[in-house]
Amino acid sequence: MNDPVRDTSVGELLDRRARSHPRRVFAVLADGEIGYGDFNATVNRVAAALHALGVAKGDRVVCTLPNGREMLYVFFAVARLGAVNVFINPQYDVGLFGAVAGSIQPKAYILDADNMAKVRQLGLAGQRIVGAGGEVGEAGELAFQALLESDAADAPPVTVLPGDPVQYIFTSGTTGFPKACILSHRARLSLSEHVVRLFGARDEDRFFGCLPNYHGNLYFAILGGLIAGASFALADRFHASRYWDLVRSFQATVLVLHGVPMNILLQAPPGEQDRRHPARGVLSVGGRYKEFVARFGLNSVLVNYGATEVGLTSLAVLSSWAAARAPASFVGWVRDDHELRIVRDDGATAALGESGEIQVRARVPFTTFSGYHTADGPQGQADGLAWYSTHDRGSLGEDGALQFFGRMDDSVRVKGEFVPVDYLEGVVREHPAVEDCAVVGIPSDLGEQDLALFVQTRAGETLSGIELIEHLRPRVPKFMVPELVEFVPDFPRAPATLKIQKKRLVEMNVSRRPA
Repeated sequence: MNDPVRDTSVGELLDRRARSHPRRVFAVLADGEIGYGDFNATVNRVAAALHALGVAKGDRVVCTLPNGREMLYVFFAVARLGAVNVFINPQYDVGLFGAVAGSIQPKAYILDADNMAKVRQLGLAGQRIVGAGGEVGEAGELAFQALLESDAADAPPVTVLPGDPVQYIFTSGTTGFPKACILSHRARLSLSEHVVRLFGARDEDRFFGCLPNYHGNLYFAILGGLIAGASFALADRFHASRYWDLVRSFQATVLVLHGVPMNILLQAPPGEQDRRHPARGVLSVGGRYKEFVARFGLNSVLVNYGATEVGLTSLAVLSSWAAARAPASFVGWVRDDHELRIVRDDGATAALGESGEIQVRARVPFTTFSGYHTADGPQGQADGLAWYSTHDRGSLGEDGALQFFGRMDDSVRVKGEFVPVDYLEGVVREHPAVEDCAVVGIPSDLGEQDLALFVQTRAGETLSGIELIEHLRPRVPKFMVPELVEFVPDFPRAPATLKIQKKRLVEMNVSRRPA
């Protein structure tokens, strides 16, 4: 990699790679390989077709297509137009889908059949394109194939600046509805460039991604391949039983995972094939990386700390030897384009080695998020030069190494998904036998958290955990169904506000039982 990426855009970088080595393999999928030149030509065709449908710079395009060719063409075509990719969780129920869409007012929807049905039910305005083999159901809708076969002229040249938005990633950050975090071309490319540089990735490397496309982690693989002038392999999803078979068949050398799938892979019985694969390194976001690297014979692991808003703000690549000896709390050193400080509970800057809240800001403009998009439009400082409070606790050592000690708030993350707790509690309260409830996170055997639901029933009412779970299943996504339901006679509450004291619920050590 001989050229900088900080001052370019995703579309411009793809053009550059396609011109310099059009026949080199870029994307490797279950149904075949795609070279840089062919991939870029198809992206141009899809971009021209979307432009002919009215998609222009700054417009939002919502997508729920699974990992694959169509999803990749959408991401790069939308980026080329200077429009904004908004991949959302396809498991969102109708209410959550409507709330998310309403907050960003998309110009177009490119969806699978199930999610297009939600758009029809809600009567949402915008161009509708059905992909993933779904059928057109109403007048004005198009099949994705129509974009691929379009004879629209090339889209007019668009000036896309590094600080322009390229993607919204939804994050809760707190316990309310997911928030649309605005990420620029520079934020996306600069972060992936750090990953490529730390791994020393070369054009013969192949990144492997299998995580959902509505999370940020998948794009370390896609953009990592692009930045290195290398290739990436993409699986439709994480397959626990087939993961290493896919690594071998794709000839992947750099793996992109997070804590939950990593821990799932560690639960499988050890076998003779554990070390028989071409992978040399793994990017770990949480998880038992020490065990993972040792068991599967990897040479290195990229440890890190970050958040959707700031990306990975501290990073380090450790050899397998160093990983085995590193403190569990060690998460690397701060990126050269970020600045980090530790703030004590009294607001003063913490001394070296003293713990407090981790706060981050961009040293180079637009290398962190550009605020949130709300129903009233973008909110916040676009260039990222203001301090961002992470609500996470950590400390800085004399050598600048960051130690991460955990989250300070009561947000809940389950299997890689942030749970909008307020929303879930509202659905629980819709049950006629429920007086009040509280959702909290409890430690999970797979890492991150499981959902525990505490419920107070109305006087004279009886309710079982099974009945409550059955009430929730058709109303919320699968990842929002609690693992445990506990009934309590009353809740501990703050004297002044009468808000439920969730931390005390956990501290009271109420006996747990399966729902």
